[in-house]
Amino acid sequence: MKSKKVFLTFLISLIIIFTGGISASVSLAQKTTRATTQVATEDTTEETTEKENNSAFRISATASKTTGDDYYDVTITAYSDLLDFSGYARLSIVNAIDDSIEFDTRIVLPEKTEKSFTIRIPETGDMNGEFSIELSLLDDKKNPVYSCRDDDLFVAAMAEAVYIGVLADDFSKLSYLDLNGQKIYKVDQELPIELVELTADNIGNEIEKLTYMIIDDYDTTKLDPAAISRIEAFVNSGGVLYIGTGANEDKATKGFSSRFIDAEITGHSKQQVYSYMTGDFIDITVSTINYGSNYYYTSYSIPGTYKREGKGVLVLNEISFSDPDFINMDDMEAILYNSYSDTFSATGFYYSYYKDEGQDLGYIQEYFKSIEGLKKVSITGLKWIIFIYVLVIGPVLYLILKKTNKREFFWIAIPVITIIFVVAIMIYGGKFKLSTRNISNVTIANADGSGVRKTYMAVFSSKSGTVSVDLKDTINGLGTVFRTYGNYNGRKEIDYVVNYDGGRTSIKHIGDSSFDKGYFVGLSDNKKSGMLSLKDTGWSTGIAGTLTNETEYNFDYILIYKDDAVVVTKGLQAGDKLAVSSNIVYSNLYYYPGDSAGIAERFKDSDRIDYRELSALLLALDDLSNDSDEIIIGITSEYETFATGDVNELSLGCIYSIGTIE
Repeated sequence: MKSKKVFLTFLISLIIIFTGGISASVSLAQKTTRATTQVATEDTTEETTEKENNSAFRISATASKTTGDDYYDVTITAYSDLLDFSGYARLSIVNAIDDSIEFDTRIVLPEKTEKSFTIRIPETGDMNGEFSIELSLLDDKKNPVYSCRDDDLFVAAMAEAVYIGVLADDFSKLSYLDLNGQKIYKVDQELPIELVELTADNIGNEIEKLTYMIIDDYDTTKLDPAAISRIEAFVNSGGVLYIGTGANEDKATKGFSSRFIDAEITGHSKQQVYSYMTGDFIDITVSTINYGSNYYYTSYSIPGTYKREGKGVLVLNEISFSDPDFINMDDMEAILYNSYSDTFSATGFYYSYYKDEGQDLGYIQEYFKSIEGLKKVSITGLKWIIFIYVLVIGPVLYLILKKTNKREFFWIAIPVITIIFVVAIMIYGGKFKLSTRNISNVTIANADGSGVRKTYMAVFSSKSGTVSVDLKDTINGLGTVFRTYGNYNGRKEIDYVVNYDGGRTSIKHIGDSSFDKGYFVGLSDNKKSGMLSLKDTGWSTGIAGTLTNETEYNFDYILIYKDDAVVVTKGLQAGDKLAVSSNIVYSNLYYYPGDSAGIAERFKDSDRIDYRELSALLLALDDLSNDSDEIIIGITSEYETFATGDVNELSLGCIYSIGTIE
């Protein structure tokens, strides 16, 4: 009886413990459900806005881009409210079928902590497309815990105003240059104008935000050489510089080199100038300017001419902006507005938004069909091995066996000799074996050290599936080339991945089969290496003259682009000169971006020029042709590599100079 009581007591205790455990489990499940609800992916519809703001996590991004930059700096900010978080912050950009990309950055967020970091994304292809952009937080296993949308990330990177810097002895006289509050259309939106008073002391700090600079009635010899170089770099990187003359003649031009301002001012006089805006003739003081050969007239604007200089525009006006006769002209605001629009539309910065004929993922794919980084098999060597095998297994073996009277060994001699030659072919072909991971690079860098180096990368594998490559820390920005046509709504597939983890950067192409290629663009800091220049004597005979290589590189070939004509010459050692006409290996009177992608294939069996390097040169020209009408590009096959680890890498360097054809 006692034993029964003990058993019943034990049984009741088990039931209590079990039911209590169920209750605790239910309670824990409810808490877990609530926690999971807090970290679940949020919708972006209006109904969920309040819910999203109350989430345990927040993540947002802002993009910035200054005049002339070929990249966006995207600052991502993440916040954790209720939990310690360890994982990744992800930026996903979904576009067309094979150029979508995601950026994963390792991040640790203690409870109630906010952290920010910046990633650099190259501006390539159509960056104004209708992207599907998603920001996410992922746990350590890369499972999403929170996400939100920001499809206008890159559109919102546009400036809030158009800044015009004015350098003059009397800034107050030129306050009318802001169009009295009128907005100006810049690329794809109307923006207000803000004037910035420049001095010799503040140019270095203020010039970064400017779109235009106006120098008038100011002696530029008072500027130190660093300020002059900074102004020239501003123009080369996409800015517009106006210089006023008139009664002041060359006062504002004297501090600049004759190469930058290739014009001579010989005096001034009072003249009647016709205003296309009002249809009237106006008496005004106009300087006499002998312009260089690269200037173009702006007929409906301020009297004067302009020229492309790098990505920017230099405008040399025949009047002074501080001349009362000019200031008091009727319809002055319309004249200025027209001038600002004309000159900005001539910049490479402007064309970078509308280059339907420019760089595109389809063109890049075509170019890299020639620039594959594959090791070339020597057919000549293979032919000799086969010839010797046929010779040995045929007449040589027959004569030897006949002379030694050993014909009965013929049946064993043939297999033995065959095995020997098969082994020889395997050993010979082994050096052409393709690595599991392969990367081909074409780096484009300005020889004067300005801007950043841009590297186009094709990543592929000799085996099926995804390929991942670690990169050196010299790469400070990564992205892909976006197609110029639409976003596929609802598509969530990602083809490319950039991973930042513990100071290490890696790129990954998600492929299905061997030789699937992923196309990336890397950015790295540039360095000054000298200059390529041409003393042009072509005129009616095409591109001719003497090339000078004042860089540190030995070039295999040099491409010259002038007035839509293209010439490629043989190589040029560092410090040497070369007569163009006696060394031409390729020429074309008409150049069309993108259409040149298939040209290199025609030289595949030619010994005149390496078709892979020709393809790389034309790729570089595609990238640069919006910046200037005159470019010199040298290519070297001895350029630095960017991948780490066991990777077969081909790295070509295209070093260029703009505005050095005289």
